[in-house]
Amino acid sequence: MRVKAIVAQLLILSLFITSCSSFQNSSFNLFGFRTIAGIEDDLQYYLGVDRFHYYITEYSHNMEGKIPEDAMAAIKKISAKQLFAEGYTVDQLKNAHNYDKMITDWLKKYHPEISFNQTDMQWGYNFLKNKLNEAFAVKETKLKGDLVNPDFAPTPARPQVLTIANINPEELTLDSGHYISNRTTRAMFWEAAETGKTVEFHLGDSREFMKHIQQSGAEVIAEINPMAANYNKQFVVKYPGENTYRYAVTNIGGADRLEHMIHSLALSNLAGGNLQNKVVVHGDLQEFHKRMTAKLTEQMEHLPNADRVIIGQRGAIDGQFNLFWKLQGLQNMYEQDPTKLKLRVGADQFEQIEDMFEKTSSPKFSVHDHKKVIEKNYEKVKGLVEADPNMMPAIYKQFDYDTTQVQMTDFVFKNSQGKSVRWRVLGNVWGDEVVPLAQALKNTGHKEITYIGTAGAVPGKGYKVGDLVVPAYVQDGTSKLRVHGDVMDIDLAKVGGAVEHVGSPFEETFDWLDLVKQRSDFVEIESSYLRRIFNGTDDNLRFYLLISDILGSEGETLASASSSKRRKALNAILDTMFARDKAKIPKPVDVPLNSAHMKLRSLIDKLYNKKGKVFQHYVQSHFKGKPVPSEEALKSFVDSVDNFSDDFFSKRVVSTSEVLSYIVRDISENLPVPTLGVSQEFLDGAWHPKTDKLKVQIYSSNTEILEQYRQIVEKYEDAIGDISKWAEIEVVRGPPPEGMVALKATNNIEPDYLVKAFTRASFMQGGLDYDVTYNGALKYHILPTNKSTNVCEVGNKFCSLAYYAPDPRTKDLLGEITEVEGFNPEQRLKDAIADLSDELKYKGNDEEWKAVAKLKKVNSLPDGKMAEIVPVFSNTEGLVIEVRITPQGLKNPMVVAEEMAHLKQIVDEPFMHPIHWAEITLNAQYGSKRSAMLLAEAEVDAMEKVRYDILDVEEGSQVDEYIKARKAQGEKLVKSVKKEVTAENKMRKTITNRYKALLKQLEDSPKKLDDYIAAGDRVNARKLIDSFMPWEEMEPTEVALWTRWLDAMEHPATQSSKKTLVFRGLADDLVRESNDGGHFLMSKLLTKNQGNYTRRLRSLKTYHGKLGKMARGEVPLKVDSYTAMMKGHSHDPVASPFLSTSVADVADNFADEWSGSGDNIKKIAAIHIDKRRIMTNLVSDYREAERLIPLIVFPDEIVHIEQATESYDSNFMNKLYGNVKQKIGREVKSEEKVQSNNAIDRLKNTKAWWESVNPAGLTPNNVGTTCRDMVESIMGL
Repeated sequence: MRVKAIVAQLLILSLFITSCSSFQNSSFNLFGFRTIAGIEDDLQYYLGVDRFHYYITEYSHNMEGKIPEDAMAAIKKISAKQLFAEGYTVDQLKNAHNYDKMITDWLKKYHPEISFNQTDMQWGYNFLKNKLNEAFAVKETKLKGDLVNPDFAPTPARPQVLTIANINPEELTLDSGHYISNRTTRAMFWEAAETGKTVEFHLGDSREFMKHIQQSGAEVIAEINPMAANYNKQFVVKYPGENTYRYAVTNIGGADRLEHMIHSLALSNLAGGNLQNKVVVHGDLQEFHKRMTAKLTEQMEHLPNADRVIIGQRGAIDGQFNLFWKLQGLQNMYEQDPTKLKLRVGADQFEQIEDMFEKTSSPKFSVHDHKKVIEKNYEKVKGLVEADPNMMPAIYKQFDYDTTQVQMTDFVFKNSQGKSVRWRVLGNVWGDEVVPLAQALKNTGHKEITYIGTAGAVPGKGYKVGDLVVPAYVQDGTSKLRVHGDVMDIDLAKVGGAVEHVGSPFEETFDWLDLVKQRSDFVEIESSYLRRIFNGTDDNLRFYLLISDILGSEGETLASASSSKRRKALNAILDTMFARDKAKIPKPVDVPLNSAHMKLRSLIDKLYNKKGKVFQHYVQSHFKGKPVPSEEALKSFVDSVDNFSDDFFSKRVVSTSEVLSYIVRDISENLPVPTLGVSQEFLDGAWHPKTDKLKVQIYSSNTEILEQYRQIVEKYEDAIGDISKWAEIEVVRGPPPEGMVALKATNNIEPDYLVKAFTRASFMQGGLDYDVTYNGALKYHILPTNKSTNVCEVGNKFCSLAYYAPDPRTKDLLGEITEVEGFNPEQRLKDAIADLSDELKYKGNDEEWKAVAKLKKVNSLPDGKMAEIVPVFSNTEGLVIEVRITPQGLKNPMVVAEEMAHLKQIVDEPFMHPIHWAEITLNAQYGSKRSAMLLAEAEVDAMEKVRYDILDVEEGSQVDEYIKARKAQGEKLVKSVKKEVTAENKMRKTITNRYKALLKQLEDSPKKLDDYIAAGDRVNARKLIDSFMPWEEMEPTEVALWTRWLDAMEHPATQSSKKTLVFRGLADDLVRESNDGGHFLMSKLLTKNQGNYTRRLRSLKTYHGKLGKMARGEVPLKVDSYTAMMKGHSHDPVASPFLSTSVADVADNFADEWSGSGDNIKKIAAIHIDKRRIMTNLVSDYREAERLIPLIVFPDEIVHIEQATESYDSNFMNKLYGNVKQKIGREVKSEEKVQSNNAIDRLKNTKAWWESVNPAGLTPNNVGTTCRDMVESIMGL
């Protein structure tokens, strides 16, 4: 079986292939010249042979033409097998400085007929020889495990076992041996193939590998030091009960990398025949990518969004910014003190500097042409420039983020137009290792992607090594996908052709090459993954590839191309990227500190940058929510507490987490997985590892479980005692008391569980993150996040209808009510869900949406909840009202009764409509206290429904007592939330006042809204509307909806497939003429008001409270919602911000206008518009197929207006259809002509609504200026 097929299966399902027996025979020797001694001696010998053969190959590449041809021909034929057979000693092989003489000795021994000069045969590249002496070695590993009690650790999951087929190196288009030597060394694979040793491949990071070793009771004996320092780590490991060693390859982050490493083994079988090795894979690649994507997405959400993402050439871009920075420093000194500059650099150099500055105004200026002048002279004035704050430039680089999976740097500069531009520059990875990063970028709205890399060119296509190519297509399997995006205008670039994915150079056989020749021009490793992810028509993705080799052509590699050609191509890319962003010479700029959070972090960084990152976060947490302290106040606090290192913090948290993981795993074997709690101060960063105790609680749902949990915890009494100085673990009755936060657990929580909980909370609040080093250690760093997110506490934040955690009194009563006569909890809940689903189907058919209610059993819920009801979207079922309930909750009649009451509330008081309820729930989840208040009040109302509608409650009974206690608990919580609503309303009013002056300025501007519309100026029209939007009065779902409408207004789709055709009857509409002779429409909110059209935008604020009132009795009005707006518009669209459109026959009913001369004038507009600009009124029950367009129809969206006097034109509609066909290039479809209830796609309508109102993806960086305060202050994003 080919390796690639195995890897593919490995990623799709758990692959259990019968392992081949391990071949172990100490008397067997492949070459018959030596016996295997100790593992170190043995490996040193193999490493020595590999080192020497690697040198011979490099020697032959670099000495070509410098020594006699016959000598070179003989040297090129020296094989690794021949070196083994020669019987060199380890001492002979270990010093690369001996290799030139060993090569000439070889020639003298085997080719005495060849004449050469001994001196000419010397290669003076001592740098390489020294590097070779350091590499290709066995060394003591720095990998350290930090499990304190590994004896308690569970046995690691069974690995997946592979059977590997051989690959013939002669079938490949490249020298695989030299490639493997350069990256990993062949020594380990040679030795493993000879002796049949087991080879392990470990997915994930080195910390996961080290945990596996400790949990297995194994030992890392040594580490193999390869030529490439940053490649996959290789170890020699010994497992208990085994009489030989194994080899382990770690830090594998993708399927392509795994395949490549397995190929390396298969290609290193010098004896030929079938490999006898047992090959195993540890880890779950899909789960690893899922975790990485989630973490990176969360990071990107808290970092400023970049204007442009560049993948590749991170070092070169960093170097160019450094050159620009020095240029700016010289320019600052030239402008401020030219006399001193001239004295420092000398008259000749000063003249060159002046000449350079004169040339900066030329369009052909390139900083690379003046590198020597800049570098040489900046060194002379460096001390003066960097000592003077007025002379020293601001810093381009905002942060470096270097982990084993991601290398990322942000640069910020101002362009020639004064606009601030942020570049996010990422290092290249290997194949599908880019997927989590790319998906995170996609999830956070990044669309401008530039990829710079290398590619192999298919022979016979006219490409040469060093060429710069820009492919037009990506060959993804059998599909050829067009690359979207603008191409930079680079003189050297060759645009066109298709690039194909290759996961490893070892896939490149001659048979494979024959297939690739037929469909592609280049091969590369990351492009297909990026194209799959950035697949939208608005994604601007382009690949700029430097040809590194010609496939199958010996010697045609990037190393053989002239350095000037390579550098010229790269410089051209870099220069053009800056020119593209109108920054031929980017201006460094100090990024403003826009929040107290950022100012505080900057002050801490200034004073305590050398201290541990966790300690810095601890200091920041102390001042969180307070005014930014003075330097003196900050120093005073730091002096008052003990300092601690990151390592000290990690040891205490990991040791605590390790014990906790063993306890939870033990509990979970026969009992429900418990909910865990950890102190709020720990998650808030306020826990001090030297002076405070880390409090961890395990919650039980009743007294019986409590006792069982305690018995299990007692088994770990000694381990808990070892950590008692800084931590305590206890079992208590849930829910979490004040000061504790519930955490979700699984039956296999890991020893780093608490570290990950801490850093996730710390990153969201203050930017503190962690990574795992190549040696398995935890490393902390602080990223410059631009927002802070607090931990959600159930007592203060109602995010859904739920059986929220009971207080002690309610909990005691709940535990006593185990049954209610005639009430089967599970069956009654299922019946209630089925009844609601039937009602949803009836109501949805009467309107234009689709929904269903469903039961979902879960092991546990956060924050001590036993049940919750949340809205989710299904691509097949529409809006899903999902009832999530725990096993304990499903058994308890009072929990089930409360959830039955909640189900009634969704279609009855207080929510009355499922679409409205879903919006209120989303609002609460995204920070709205007003919506949270409605959910809190619903909890109180639910008790009345339980009493009167669900159960027949006898006065004075146990159930009656419980309902009273539960209602009292709810009323206390409502009172608590009311205080937050009051504070939120004050904040909203503050935001309103903040922009009064701006609105007045916009009203007085010479150009008004209608001027911009008439000119088709969408950018300025959007800016005006954005500024007047009453964002501060809106709920998160409304903010999301209007933001997306406005985005589509400013950047409409151009492809016909992205548009929809609708019609509007123009009976009494004001139809305005545009500058180009076309027409545009405005909603009644704009046309029926007074004042200039910019001032009329003030009506957006008044409509917001009025339109929903038209839906009184059908939708609650305590909180404005999309549902209320749409319902109100369907009843009375006067003064509405929306223009109603529909199918042609419905539009015809609204087309007649009295002319004043006795005739009815019929007018219908055909509107071809971006689908994102339009929304179905899915809550209207008038069956008019109503589609609403907010505020404006631009001139280029009206493709035709048909007008006629009705009495003289019976063929009016056919003329309309014919004229529209001419304009849009297709027939008007039947479903666009005539309304049909059967043609209503309720699922599609519901999906469009959900994607529009769901606030997911909103950040302060992708909303307008006046909306940003709302998103940051109210929504907390």
